[in-house]
Amino acid sequence: MGMERRGLVAYVEAQIERDIALGRIHPSGRFGSEAKLARRYEVCRGTIREALRRLAARGLVVQRPGRKTRAVPLDE
Repeated sequence: MGMERRGLVAYVEAQIERDIALGRIHPSGRFGSEAKLARRYEVCRGTIREALRRLAARGLVVQRPGRKTRAVPLDE
């Protein structure tokens, strides 16, 4: 992954985390599709996928195969 892409992924990761904290993405709420998120944050789906993977590794979102990603309530 190139340096620019890593920076973009980190930026999108921070934006999604902020949106969860501010209630723009409701805790326990499901995210839209990767395509919708890509349009919302004006990046490609691969960037969204990697940002969500990082957030899942930190326990801020839950990803399950065949289901939409959802935010974890911040008090959990």
